[in-house]
Amino acid sequence: MSRLKDPNIIRLLAVCIYSDPLCMITEYMENGDLNQFLSRHEPEGHLALLSNTPTVSFSNLCYMATQIASGMKYLSSLKFVHRDLATRNCL
Repeated sequence: MSRLKDPNIIRLLAVCIYSDPLCMITEYMENGDLNQFLSRHEPEGHLALLSNTPTVSFSNLCYMATQIASGMKYLSSLKFVHRDLATRNCL
């Protein structure tokens, strides 16, 4: 996995495989995973204006989707199968 080099794939810095639990060290992602980010934000719109919750625009959501698709296309081009694409795994 350390050979993966794409702006839409998180960098793997180190792996511990000698004892349980197995651990991976990746680059730091300030906003956590996509699931955490989306749970802290509301889509821009009428109801979002009534709360103090941060919003995310439709165009930003579309951009995030294209980044995910681009990362998956890159993995596919290397014959790499992810097997668990979920918001909790998008950093």
